[in-house]
Amino acid sequence: MNTDENIEDWVQKLKERAEKRQEKLYPKEQISIDASTICSEPGEVSYPPLSPLKEEESVTSELNYSSDLSLTFDGNENGIDNDEDGEGDTTATNFYRAEPVVCHSSPDRQRQQVCHSSPDRQHKQPSLPTVRAIQHQPTKPLQERHELASNEQLMRDLSKKIERADSSIKQLSKAVTYSKIGTKEHIEAARLLKIAQVELHDFRLHKHKLDNGLGKKADSLGSLRLYNIGFETKSALKEDLALEGVFHYFFCIASCGPEVKATETVDTDNIRAQKQKDYILFKEELIFTDLPPDFIVELQVFEYVKKHMKFVERTLEALSTPKKSRPTLETEFHRVGFIKLTKEDRKSDEPKTLKFENGSKYINKRFRFQMQLNPEKMPSKAGMLHVRRLDSNGRPDWLRFWIDLSEGRIRFWKSKQDALDKMRPEQQIELKDLCSETVQKLTPDDDLYRQNSFVLYERDQRRGGESDSLFQRILDDGSHKIIKHQFAADNKEDRDSWCALLDKSMHSFREWNGKTNVHTVDEFKELFSR
Repeated sequence: MNTDENIEDWVQKLKERAEKRQEKLYPKEQISIDASTICSEPGEVSYPPLSPLKEEESVTSELNYSSDLSLTFDGNENGIDNDEDGEGDTTATNFYRAEPVVCHSSPDRQRQQVCHSSPDRQHKQPSLPTVRAIQHQPTKPLQERHELASNEQLMRDLSKKIERADSSIKQLSKAVTYSKIGTKEHIEAARLLKIAQVELHDFRLHKHKLDNGLGKKADSLGSLRLYNIGFETKSALKEDLALEGVFHYFFCIASCGPEVKATETVDTDNIRAQKQKDYILFKEELIFTDLPPDFIVELQVFEYVKKHMKFVERTLEALSTPKKSRPTLETEFHRVGFIKLTKEDRKSDEPKTLKFENGSKYINKRFRFQMQLNPEKMPSKAGMLHVRRLDSNGRPDWLRFWIDLSEGRIRFWKSKQDALDKMRPEQQIELKDLCSETVQKLTPDDDLYRQNSFVLYERDQRRGGESDSLFQRILDDGSHKIIKHQFAADNKEDRDSWCALLDKSMHSFREWNGKTNVHTVDEFKELFSR
């Protein structure tokens, strides 16, 4: 069938439908419909097909939507692009329902309808939000959106790590089962299997905490280094070192949150080569980064004992052990002890005590190590502040400096450009030397008051009064050497922002480095009022 016949057939069906519609709406009037009122030319279609009324479902079924005839509309006419299904040959056009002249009664003109260029294809009608809905749609702040996106990415990464760890456990379990017991391949597969099991447990635990909103963002982050790890040995291990048929293997796993670190295996040959055989020593350093101040590192100790079959048979024969009661050879590492470490353990010189589960025949409870903590990501801020200084004659003067709070220090430059050019700062204050619990905000009742000013107290051996000095007053009474620094901001908001960041920086620095000898603001007021 050619195109002209298709058009004529379609027009005839449209005419029949219109007549039925008119009969239903105006039963007493007989209106003849001319095809010219619908189509001016055989090859041109003036209107889209009428959408069916609810009460005319039986009439709608008479239309043949399987015809090859297609109605083309410009989807950009109304400024809406609805090609969401990815099909370039069809365009869903959103328009108000058309009303041909032949029909004197149509549904609500304001009701929107969707017409597809190929009626025989099933397309999902896109739902466009109204202007009212868009205006009242709640939005999240930009920072919250970034945090939400980062948390979602973290959850996806954890899910992938859980899948990989689970897959590794299955593969390593097969390697341990089918490898020859006691070979290097078997020992290494058994070590990696324990590491994968610890990883899977920690990944799931960390994901559970995030799912329940238990993870909180810390004000500062730091790094930890564990080194010189050693365990005290028992006499049974020393006795086995003299035997040729018994081999011992030890290694450690340290974990903190989703991070898991492990040492290499220390075997019998390594222990024999040590000068001091009272301790099993590990050469590796276990390093953790991006730790919160309240971190907990769990260190676990694993051991594996391998005995040659000939040695086992000789031992059993000597003991006249029945075959049914003969023990089987070990195939995996077993956890014999663990200990939990926090930042409070950094200055502990005394050996710690391991907590044993099943006990160990070869290592004692005494455990020694060294810990180094370093603050890494601390609060930071930079901007212009007024600084009270002394001129060459010892008279006070106020000058503006570019102040940078970062990397555990406060640095002074004459301008921002000097800081960008990485020129030598005019002066700097180390956070470790600040000795007040908090920043002192000056009030009109305080000495040397200036509006929007605040004071920092520094413990230092230097003297003031030089021409290039930024120092103000020095208290030196034999027991205290305190320098008083006074700053002023342009407005109250800027002053409060600086004070909050400085308080947070001092608190975070002392969390990682231990508290120094600090005093309250009231104590300093009393000291300087003498």
